[in-house]
Amino acid sequence: MTVDIPLQNNLVDLPLTRWDANNFMFDVQKDGSILHGTNDVFGGLYAAKTWGGMQLDLIAGGTPTRFTGADFGNVEDRSREVAVHQDNVASLNVTRKVFVPATGYFARYLENPDQSDGGAGHRRRAGVEPHPPQQRQRSGSGCPSRRRAATICSTSPIRRRANRWVAIDDQGGEPFVSYGLPATAFVFDGLSGARAASSAVFAPSDPQVPLGPRELAYQWSAVTVPPGGSITLMHFAVQETTRPAAQAAAERLLQLPPEALAGLSTEELAQVENFAAPSTV
Repeated sequence: MTVDIPLQNNLVDLPLTRWDANNFMFDVQKDGSILHGTNDVFGGLYAAKTWGGMQLDLIAGGTPTRFTGADFGNVEDRSREVAVHQDNVASLNVTRKVFVPATGYFARYLENPDQSDGGAGHRRRAGVEPHPPQQRQRSGSGCPSRRRAATICSTSPIRRRANRWVAIDDQGGEPFVSYGLPATAFVFDGLSGARAASSAVFAPSDPQVPLGPRELAYQWSAVTVPPGGSITLMHFAVQETTRPAAQAAAERLLQLPPEALAGLSTEELAQVENFAAPSTV
């Protein structure tokens, strides 16, 4: 018996660009970061420097190692999600998945360090630090050429377990009308997750760079990856037209609505540590 099995090539060159349902741009780079975003909200190229947001560091023994990714990635979920892999990042193999749904309003990140080589029989501990726009989280975003002064954090005072999301806005013009910067939001913990971010810092801009980007950094500390196993940390980046819209998006994502879980496998759901994800979707 002869069976014809069509094979689909899901390998793509990086960078590649995806737009969400609101026409906000996420230009995914070789390391899974976003270089520009809409109207350069993630910093792009400014003052002779490359900024960008949503970069990733793994910190072992106090030393950060930047995830640099690869020249290509694999697409999933009807080409709306790209996975980028790199071996031996702080002695871990790391896969980053970036999902921008065609009917959604965010980019979803899955950070997946693993010890698939067995890890020489011992658990590895590391800090995982993404830096979004205007943030000092090297999976973050550089705040571009205009000053972004307003920040909103969830649950009033910034206490460690209460700090689950941040919204940032410059109170300028509407991005699609007067080329203002989008309001942004970053969601990095759920309400009942087993793990919470240990810090979230919105740093001032470099005084040597007039009206330069600011960096938001959030970090999960003492992350333990078991021998032969892996864990997943999930977080979201949002671009919106106004600060209230960004805040509303963050508060919705905090609840893990159906759109936040789209395309996740049973295995991926089980590995998420910082949200109380359901077992199936």
